[in-house]
Amino acid sequence: MGPFSFGAYRPLTSSLRSQGASALSEFVACAWLTAVPLSFDETYLPLEIGKKIITNNLKVEPIFSLLERKYDIPLIEAEYKLDAMAAEDEVAKALNVKPRSPIFRIERTSYSTGSRPVDYETLHYRGDLVQFVTRLVRKIPH
Repeated sequence: MGPFSFGAYRPLTSSLRSQGASALSEFVACAWLTAVPLSFDETYLPLEIGKKIITNNLKVEPIFSLLERKYDIPLIEAEYKLDAMAAEDEVAKALNVKPRSPIFRIERTSYSTGSRPVDYETLHYRGDLVQFVTRLVRKIPH
């Protein structure tokens, strides 16, 4: 992972804000595949949680591990939105692609107990380096 930045607030439409979080912490990272950027990730946490998380070495310990193991915030469920889109300028620059290039985006909101949203992420992947594969198993009625 690349460098991280910390900000107290960035306007966004997410379930964290819709659930009453008045201020958010923002963490930004790039993942690299050899010498090529693979993903550009933006993570938003409620400010009080973000203030704790930023004191850790995020290059060594993932945010989810910290939330669950160190801060006793269980992650119970998550909602995912997956789509293809054209890269906006900031994302294109981070991924080293031309603006409006096709990228794959995942928006994830993770919830703790009581359906409380504690993490909102937007993950942007280069369209030429990522593939999405899923397998659905269907139960056969007896």
